[in-house]
Parts: sequence; structure tokens; C-alpha cells
Amino acid sequence: MEASVALKDLPEFCRKLIKNLHDRQLVLLNGPLGAGKTQLVKTLLAGLPGDGSRTPSRPAAESPTFAVINDYGDGIDPMDIYRLNSAADIESTGFWDLFKTPKGISFIEWPERVPRAEFPPYWRVMDVHIAFTELEVTRNISVSATD
Repeated sequence: MEASVALKDLPEFCRKLIKNLHDRQLVLLNGPLGAGKTQLVKTLLAGLPGDGSRTPSRPAAESPTFAVINDYGDGIDPMDIYRLNSAADIESTGFWDLFKTPKGISFIEWPERVPRAEFPPYWRVMDVHIAFTELEVTRNISVSATD
């Protein structure tokens, strides 16, 4: 799926994307600083339903930049690993523990900080690439998924 998306159209784009999310899903968010990765995560989180394993009244998402991982306790885990520079940094955050659960969706900003082969093979991967456009109010977003 590819689209040029304005901020005002992001909720509709995210509703389509949510239909393709599954338990044990890694959503890898790629793009330059300021492209809108965190805004996309916030919009996705606002649109996710509660289904027993997820809290219907999840608080508004905050950027996990300084916390690295925002664990909302419902299997939905936004992570921003931009500031992590080594395997020891990643290990110290409890990053790998999040993948031990049988359910969940993990949104990972700056996934290139972790070698792709190290992600759990039993989790589905969705790659999201966000790029600037000539128009300041839109972004080109491409999505590809593997099972």
C-alpha cells in the first residue's frame, strides 16, 4: 500500500492500516527525523479497539523518545529506539522481554538500530516508510507486510 497522506487524512489511512494488524505484529517505522513516525503511531493507537487483551480507554499516546518504551499494559507497545547505540543499551530497556507475550503489537521507531535478523521470527513484520514530499502538509507513506 502506498499513499500521499495529509495530516487531516491520517485517521482514515490508519483505519485501513489497522485492518491489517495482527497479534504478534511488529510495525517497523522508518523515515527521517520529523517525518511523522510518532504522529502515525499516535493516530494508530487512537484507532485500535479494545478486545479484552487491549484496554479500551488507553491514554493518549506520548512520544516514547525519552522513555524508550511506553508499555500501556495491554499488549500495545510503542518504542523509540533512536537513542540506543549498542546491544547492551537495547538489552537494558527490557526490549526483548516484550516479545515473550503471545499477543501484542509493537510499534518500533528507528528499527534499523536492531539487526533485522534479531527480531523474533514468529512475529509478523510490517514495514512502514514515511518520506517528506514537496508539500509540507503531506507525507508519502508506503507499507509492506510479511507473514
